[in-house]
Amino acid sequence: MRFVSYLLIMVMLVGLASLFIVKRPDGKPWLSAEKVAQAVEQQFDNLTQQSKEMRSLVSDNVIPAPSDKVFSNNEQVMYRWRDEAGQWHYSDKPNPNGASEAYLLDESRINTMAIQQSTMITPAKSTKQPVFQGISGLTTADPQKVMVEAKKVQKLMEERQRQLDKAIEQHQ
Repeated sequence: MRFVSYLLIMVMLVGLASLFIVKRPDGKPWLSAEKVAQAVEQQFDNLTQQSKEMRSLVSDNVIPAPSDKVFSNNEQVMYRWRDEAGQWHYSDKPNPNGASEAYLLDESRINTMAIQQSTMITPAKSTKQPVFQGISGLTTADPQKVMVEAKKVQKLMEERQRQLDKAIEQHQ
């Protein structure tokens, strides 16, 4: 079996290498290092542009707060600071060890969803039947409860999607 897998890998490598050697009807090889380098460079440029667009989108949704402002409890503030290793940290509390940048969050552009009470997230009661100790903590004897809860969650998600679609239509 090992021999067959090595043989298949070698056949694939020879096939790939042949694309650099075999010529097209116009006399040029099917693949060249220049073409591969151009494709990689183009993909890198596309990813760089996308990251710049995403960064500007994020920065449009936060407003740098004046450093001398005292914030009230109802204002949504985010703090940002860089540690000694150069890692950025984001928190709802300022850096306890030094300076941090404060940003006011535009609540109209933040998507939040309230946590709904659910029997799926409560731990299972002790039973004589075997208990599945997975994510939900439900017993294996509760499949109908799981289905009922799943349908409730599905309805909530559909309602939230309708609200989002309506909000998008109103802002366009």
